[in-house]
Amino acid sequence: MKDKLYIDFDGTLYDSNSLYNGFLKICNDYGISDNKIQMAEKTLFNGDYLFDLRILAKYLMKKYKLPVKMLFDVSKLLSNDNLYDDVIEGLKKLEKIRKYEIILLSYGNKKYQKKKIQLSHITKYFDDIIITDKSKLNLENVDYENGVFIENNPYQIDDLYNANSKNVIRIRRNGDKYFYIDTKNSIKEYDGFIQLIEQELL
Repeated sequence: MKDKLYIDFDGTLYDSNSLYNGFLKICNDYGISDNKIQMAEKTLFNGDYLFDLRILAKYLMKKYKLPVKMLFDVSKLLSNDNLYDDVIEGLKKLEKIRKYEIILLSYGNKKYQKKKIQLSHITKYFDDIIITDKSKLNLENVDYENGVFIENNPYQIDDLYNANSKNVIRIRRNGDKYFYIDTKNSIKEYDGFIQLIEQELL
């Protein structure tokens, strides 16, 4: 029986920080300040990470009477290649060794996450895709005892570690919003996907 390899999406495979900065630039180009964007985020999502940039863009467009073209600009941004440069090569390596059942495990707004994943064109590399808007813990379709987890979020890493998962490995991407936050537990860390795969998974 193959071990199950659960790979996080945002911040691990997908450069969410770059995407968000691109969104800020679009808004700024239409005269919307970062402060107004943050106020809109608080109004719509109340600090929750389950936000959807498409919903935020529509809200800002209506509130500040912006041209519809803004929505097209945001859609184009989402359609860009927002994967980290080492992701496709790494997924191909994992595909060749056939050592794991490879599962994408993503937290966020389900419709929004599904759209981002589809636009990334990586679904063919995964045996299954799990999207949760609750937590990555206590999911019935996740095998923690036999699961190896690759994750960037230090808080979720600690949760997964404390859930007695078989192994939890951190990918610590430079520029990621969690880069300067340490885990509470002693976890192996890598700054790149290829290095992580070659050192831990081959």
